[in-house]
Amino acid sequence: MKKYFAFTIASVIVVLSIIACNKSAQVVNINNLNTSTTALLPLKVGDTWIYQDSIYDTATNAAFVSIDTAQVINKSVTVGGNPYWGVVETDSLGCFDYGGYLTNYQDQYGNYDVLELDSSGSPYLFWGATTVNGSQLTQTYTDFSNLSCGLTENTYGFTTQYSIAGYTCYRNIVQVQDCHGTASYVTYISAGVGVVRYEIWQQNAGSSTTSILYSQTLTKFIPK
Repeated sequence: MKKYFAFTIASVIVVLSIIACNKSAQVVNINNLNTSTTALLPLKVGDTWIYQDSIYDTATNAAFVSIDTAQVINKSVTVGGNPYWGVVETDSLGCFDYGGYLTNYQDQYGNYDVLELDSSGSPYLFWGATTVNGSQLTQTYTDFSNLSCGLTENTYGFTTQYSIAGYTCYRNIVQVQDCHGTASYVTYISAGVGVVRYEIWQQNAGSSTTSILYSQTLTKFIPK
């Protein structure tokens, strides 16, 4: 599960079943969207992303840099007839959060999305395409179990193109607001390549300044 709360995709029927855990047997990816050359997130077994990750000290503006690797493994789970492929990652702060199960999906409006399974096996929106700039992609999520610090979360998609690390990308932002301020989780995806950049920003309550806490930038994509 991501650092922010998951959104369940109501249109997807959840029927959880393990397809394969045997590493010696190659599992067939029956979702053509996962293996397309224009897949938002390529999901062929062996696809590998190498990232440069930075953790920022907001007091000194110093950045602590490390190398992070993510890879699609030969393990999948089927939910609602779609195979979700295992992705593992070396950095727990990264876009895949150590790892999870993901799939490419076309929604009822014809938009292409990437879904991930939460810890209970329910799909939620990892990243979504849109035809309306700045549109809200999911219903507002609220959590007032802590009455002194209620939480509100929204996800937005954008049609603006961004050039990052030599790739043409589109952006999603997940904003989480509570009594401490606003945290923004920003993901840039390039079709056929996957996640090119991921950022975590924080604006503390009562402050007009937004500070970057973490960034992850693709240095190499190795398709299988």
